[in-house]
Amino acid sequence: MTERYYYRGFGLSFASVIPMPSIGPTQRVSGQHIDVTVDLGRVHLPDGAVTMGDLTIAVSGDVVLVAIEEVGRFSVVGGRRIVVDRDHGVADDELLLFLLGSVFGIILYQRGYIPFHCNAVEMNGRAILFCGDPGAGKSTLAAFLEMRGHRLLTDDVCPVMLQGPTGAITASPGLARLKLWGESLELLGRERAGLRQLPWQVDKYEMPLADDRVTGDLPVGAVYHLRDDSDGRVHGIHRLAGLDAVNAVTANIYRRRIGDLMGLGAIYLSGAVRIARDIPIYSVNRKWGLSHFEAEALAAERHMGSSSFL
Repeated sequence: MTERYYYRGFGLSFASVIPMPSIGPTQRVSGQHIDVTVDLGRVHLPDGAVTMGDLTIAVSGDVVLVAIEEVGRFSVVGGRRIVVDRDHGVADDELLLFLLGSVFGIILYQRGYIPFHCNAVEMNGRAILFCGDPGAGKSTLAAFLEMRGHRLLTDDVCPVMLQGPTGAITASPGLARLKLWGESLELLGRERAGLRQLPWQVDKYEMPLADDRVTGDLPVGAVYHLRDDSDGRVHGIHRLAGLDAVNAVTANIYRRRIGDLMGLGAIYLSGAVRIARDIPIYSVNRKWGLSHFEAEALAAERHMGSSSFL
């Protein structure tokens, strides 16, 4: 009998034949409901599949097929099952970069979540999300805040659920690790020794989270969009409203082109409008790079921890 590993993450319970330590293990309780199974099998993409950067995708009803060159193919079925067809010689850590990213993003879309490309921490019992382009400092800020006692909710992908047309907007815990560049580790006074280096990356590492990480859903308190202060942007933290707020939310929906291909564009756009209406959205215009990081991170922490928007 094939061994299975049991996990809780992204607001879901998983039974997987592939170990996924970045989620963090849990013990299966007798009779426990399993939301998603991860199995090995054969997956073939049909002719006419669409290429999106490093992904090739085909959608047929509730089945999404994904191919990633030199990694493998994945079948994602109805938000309930993932079948993995890995290429020969691909190691688990290489496979997991995509399984725990793009493939799980598809699962979240299928199950009605809006996946955000962001990090999130807990403050005052709420989830504070901070988003931004690669290099914006999301993971470095998350590590800084965790070191200052703020429990981390997720790294990279955050599942957000809108509970009905007027209900709560909640965020679920994601991965139990942070991906940090060597220079960020040095800035934070952390050692590279003992950390796993990420595949295909030079000087980027996986840092496990503290054991007291958030394990349950939290109401979303605010969303911060990290940007550089060039192109005429005024330095500092500024509340966004109207279309600017909606655009900041939409810009940070994870792999939204996949959502479009799945026919979910109208759904996530209406969700973005509601989030922008009901949740405070801020632009954090900061100086790029790490030379001003600590002062800006402390300012962000003070703002995020204030009660003015809660």
